[in-house]
Amino acid sequence: MRFIVKECQNTFDIIMPVFNGAAYIADAIRSCLYQNYSKLNLIIVDDGSTDSTKKVVQYFTDPRIKYYYKENGGPASAMNYGIEHSNGDAVCFAAHDDIQLPDRLEVLNTTFQQKIDFCYSGYNHSNKYAQPWEYVPPKPLTAENIKNNTCMSGGSVALRRYVFDKIKFRDLPFNEDMGLSVDLYLSKLKYAMIDMPLFNYRLLLNGLSASKKKEVEKITAKLSEEL
Repeated sequence: MRFIVKECQNTFDIIMPVFNGAAYIADAIRSCLYQNYSKLNLIIVDDGSTDSTKKVVQYFTDPRIKYYYKENGGPASAMNYGIEHSNGDAVCFAAHDDIQLPDRLEVLNTTFQQKIDFCYSGYNHSNKYAQPWEYVPPKPLTAENIKNNTCMSGGSVALRRYVFDKIKFRDLPFNEDMGLSVDLYLSKLKYAMIDMPLFNYRLLLNGLSASKKKEVEKITAKLSEEL
């Protein structure tokens, strides 16, 4: 007799921070709900939006959506808030203006059959209409790649829920993704890379001012000293 071993079916909590995202969030929500893999919750953390974000979210009646509103505190604050309200087997992230490809959670679930603590994938650069034009592959989590900001995007990472018992997003105004990369690198946790695109990263023309660019460079330099 042949026995078939079924994959463990992890429940994923997708955390979506948003600030004034009414223009794009509906498509982002649909891309999360229309996954080929159904064991998910979508935790939307509204970080003090002043536009019609809440009204757009309330249009959706799917019980898997959990909506929270908080005073504005920045992306790291919003993601940590979402983590505090998560209880799934694994946590991943979705920007309010990105599009998750339909097989993302299915691929993540298969990847988590390995004895790993977290994983991250490649993604597509896309235009404002979310049409992809360039694939960005993942790179190993090394000190050099972290310094050059070339190993992973915060939106591409998925972690087992217990990782956040020790690691949270640092309270940084910018570069919170790099802060997470540094902490994961120093933790020596086991990880896997997924060399395929699992979402479309929408590149929008929201350039930083010169003063903010200097602050980003300062934070980058400070984080690099820890590696």
